[in-house]
Amino acid sequence: MEAARKIFEKSLMEVHFDFFDRNERAFTYECYRIVRNTAHDFNFEFSAEISKSKIVPTELKQNEFFQNNFYNNGREDGFFVRTPDFAFHNYDNNEHQLFAIEVKPIVTSDRLIRKDLSKLMFYCKSDLRFKKAILVLFGKENQNLSGSIVPNINEILKQFPEIEVWIARPNSFPIIYCSTNLIP
Repeated sequence: MEAARKIFEKSLMEVHFDFFDRNERAFTYECYRIVRNTAHDFNFEFSAEISKSKIVPTELKQNEFFQNNFYNNGREDGFFVRTPDFAFHNYDNNEHQLFAIEVKPIVTSDRLIRKDLSKLMFYCKSDLRFKKAILVLFGKENQNLSGSIVPNINEILKQFPEIEVWIARPNSFPIIYCSTNLIP
């Protein structure tokens, strides 16, 4: 798991400055290209935009934040399909799901950040069993996270220690927030 984490951290640092001004898809594809050129000979796979579907577990059904931000387009049988921007995983072993990653520009709407946080909750708590879930917020130095979303993010980080929020800036190691390092 640590090797995959280091590869992803290093890849974010190598994304060219210009991509920090582009949309989510352009940034994500560039990051994907860098990871694919870096990750060789590991016992995990790196995939982009793969559909994952599972039933929502009871723990999440009772979570108000999740209730308010996750539900849309569920199937009649209770399965929900979500597509992480990236996944470090093993197709053949459901016990070997390392990271599910969502990516957003740092200047995106609070609503879209809440939606991605609820998807990260789903990836970790459902039978998908991802060990970690990461929300990458990318932007240049003069772009900042909306202060109104910070309490929501910090509350999720406290409740779900498997979720991390990474702030990616050009040519910098990502700033990583988690249950023990909340956003100031």
